[in-house]
Amino acid sequence: DGRNGYSKMVYVKVESEINRMSVSPNPAVDNAKLSIDLATGEEADIAIFDRTGKLVRTYTLANKSEGYSTSLEISDLPSGVYTIRLIQGELEMHNKLIIVK
Repeated sequence: DGRNGYSKMVYVKVESEINRMSVSPNPAVDNAKLSIDLATGEEADIAIFDRTGKLVRTYTLANKSEGYSTSLEISDLPSGVYTIRLIQGELEMHNKLIIVK
């Protein structure tokens, strides 16, 4: 019949959780900066593993409402590829860190 119809306009609010982790510089030599943006301000545990899966460092970041940033002291670690694991509640994230001497 050629008629057009319109429905009521519905607004939808989408709340996005932002969970990011980055390390710089990468590759690194003696120190690296770990930057983390998390949706919640809960305490976070950081662990660094070597390529064999051996735990070589741990850090605990206190509750914070904004992003986290911490310096990773890696001067005594040998060259290689490492995995950084972050655990915060049920959230788990991983990132790669390359150390070059």
